[in-house]
Amino acid sequence: DYKSGLIPSSLTPEKYLVQEKFNSKYLPTAVSNVWVELPVCAETGKLLTNKCPHSITGIFLKRPTPWTGRIAPEDAIEEAPKEFCTLHSGAPIEIIEEKPGNEPPPVIKTSFKLKGELQTSNQGQAKAILLQWEPLDDHTNVYYQIYRSTEANVPLTSQNRIAEVSNTNSWQDNNLPQANRYYYRVIACSSENNTKTSSNVITINLPQVEKLSTPYLTAEAQLINHLPCIKLSWTIPTTSDPIIYHLFRSKTPNFEANFTNQIALNETIVETSWLDTNVEKNSTYYYRVRGTNILTNESSPLSNQVKVSL
Repeated sequence: DYKSGLIPSSLTPEKYLVQEKFNSKYLPTAVSNVWVELPVCAETGKLLTNKCPHSITGIFLKRPTPWTGRIAPEDAIEEAPKEFCTLHSGAPIEIIEEKPGNEPPPVIKTSFKLKGELQTSNQGQAKAILLQWEPLDDHTNVYYQIYRSTEANVPLTSQNRIAEVSNTNSWQDNNLPQANRYYYRVIACSSENNTKTSSNVITINLPQVEKLSTPYLTAEAQLINHLPCIKLSWTIPTTSDPIIYHLFRSKTPNFEANFTNQIALNETIVETSWLDTNVEKNSTYYYRVRGTNILTNESSPLSNQVKVSL
């Protein structure tokens, strides 16, 4: 178990199962105890109240020593929720009296296996995620609701429900909003007896596209063969991919860079300097530059504006 360094328990999530080499003297013998199973509200992922219509069992990280400080560790998302469900109101399950009407809500049991595979482009960008799950033994009148969330327990909300399918045990998510990772869960629904069962939750880590930094632009007036010109130079946006640059010029300060004031339209500028010879004496020019990643088509922010008077 990657989180505890001990032998995995039956609750250890698959993504935290690792193989390591040990000196036989220090081989762990104890079973990991940092994972707990806890029912939560199926719709909000929060702790249960007696008004929650359904609960679902989640597996959560329980640290031997709670973290402290103002900045939460990255894996804090794996911890159990601390708040009770407010969507359905009601009394917290922990403190209600055990009497008719105050029983815990029915549990959506986990009964089938889900797996996912990330599909990427030749440039390593995430294109889609292929989900596949085990068909139920009794698949008559069964349809599947697919949920995606950035929360580890995948609350079963309408916002998280991204698809509903039937007569299949696979589905491909082609619409991936920007995020570091996604969690998926599939719910099998029987239209015959109105029961629901859940898959396990899987985690898909998305490759992070390197963001282009803002180029810093400088300019200086020059004379070449007694003719005025302006040399532009700029810094390289942070990337190892090839970049093409687009230049913008105006005689008005604080101008909006767009196709109407783009210059060097017939040139492919891949270097970090360029000479503007189409200028006139006794004139003032303003410039900005932007880089575009040739492989991903991602553009950098516009550079600072520079002013040159001839």
